[in-house]
Amino acid sequence: MKSRVEPSQPAISFTGWCVIASVLLCIFEGAARKWLLPNSTPSAQALLYFSKDVPLFLAALITLTTPRRIFSDIFNPLSQVLIIGSALVLAGSVIALQGLNPMGAVVSIRNGLALPWIAWLIGRNLRGSGDIQAICHVAGFCAIFNAGLGGTQFFLPADNILNQQTTDFATSVEAVGRTRANGTFSFLSGMSDLCLLATWAGCTFLSYRPRSPLGYLYIVAGLTCSAVAMSRGGLLMSVAIISLILICTARLRVVGIGILLIILVMYSFRSNSFDAADEDDPGIYTAVLKRHSEAGDGIQERATSGYAIDFFYAISDVPFGVGLGQGQVGGQAKTGENVLLVQADYEGEPGRVVFEIGFLGFLGFYAIRLCFPIIFWRYKPKFVPPGVAVGNAVWWPTIWFTGFGFNMLIVFDHFQATFQAVAMICLLGAAEQIAKRKSQRTT
Repeated sequence: MKSRVEPSQPAISFTGWCVIASVLLCIFEGAARKWLLPNSTPSAQALLYFSKDVPLFLAALITLTTPRRIFSDIFNPLSQVLIIGSALVLAGSVIALQGLNPMGAVVSIRNGLALPWIAWLIGRNLRGSGDIQAICHVAGFCAIFNAGLGGTQFFLPADNILNQQTTDFATSVEAVGRTRANGTFSFLSGMSDLCLLATWAGCTFLSYRPRSPLGYLYIVAGLTCSAVAMSRGGLLMSVAIISLILICTARLRVVGIGILLIILVMYSFRSNSFDAADEDDPGIYTAVLKRHSEAGDGIQERATSGYAIDFFYAISDVPFGVGLGQGQVGGQAKTGENVLLVQADYEGEPGRVVFEIGFLGFLGFYAIRLCFPIIFWRYKPKFVPPGVAVGNAVWWPTIWFTGFGFNMLIVFDHFQATFQAVAMICLLGAAEQIAKRKSQRTT
């Protein structure tokens, strides 16, 4: 069923403003750390790092102090999954308590548990269309800004001030004669993560009638962010998400476009042999292919190693984990045979989670990770009342965005963890508004 145009744009709620503030802080706190407070103390860096969580925790606190009726049935199964997943993570953490890394543990719990709980808690407070559209616009405009900034960084030398890092000890990464741009972020992964968020925002605007041209612009800006960072994963997953949304929502005549996109991208990244390897002066997009051609592994090999082989190695090496937080950057531990293991031994997230808190804790994190998109799919509304068109439009983009969470380092990537939570908040806000509107129509 086609979504209808909404007659008015409601004001943005307090929760909506909190989510917007969190998105902005997540995207621009790195700029403050690089250009306003470079070489600052660890405490100052930590304050900026966790600043993006303040608005979300404030919204959660207000929700806890002002309980109200919940109309949507989707919250109940999600709460059950969160409770079971949290219990498994807690059990795994207790078993590996001796090797606890306090600072790393805070980050792991924040990314893997706290943000899904906060999304479940505050999503019900979004007002609907006004909030969701504003959040999507903020994500899209931030992608446009970073695409422009990143494109400039891409062509500038690594020692240019625009490519400055948070400390003098950190240097910009160069590849194929270009600088891998990180935009306003403190890490390269931020640009790839923003690519996925912008794809989600753009697809949301393209999923309801009339389609907003800004949706196309946001998607292109997001893809450009990943390209200037020379991130293969961001481009690949964004195209896959777009293709799957096309297949699920479009008419049969354009389903083939989605399938064709998947085939073309998978074919392009099938190996390390490209004409782009002969390009002496690569552009923004050809640089990604050239870097891939010079890399030591292909997408398929990396996925096989990171998400299968390393996972089973971790189960064999440390089935009960070495300590919560040790999977974060710099984490390490010695086994009973006095063999030193470090988190870098396990490239993919599954292996690193097992390294932290064992197979039991892994089941907890991934129960939450995988059940959210499954429950979203299960509770997707078949009928949407007039006035909540954007609420219907956000559904498929969020299902596939969160569905690809199995392939992301969410527990170890604070940008992606935040962006995933933002998408979940928007979908839960839409679910609540749709259920509330249906309740009003039947009374």
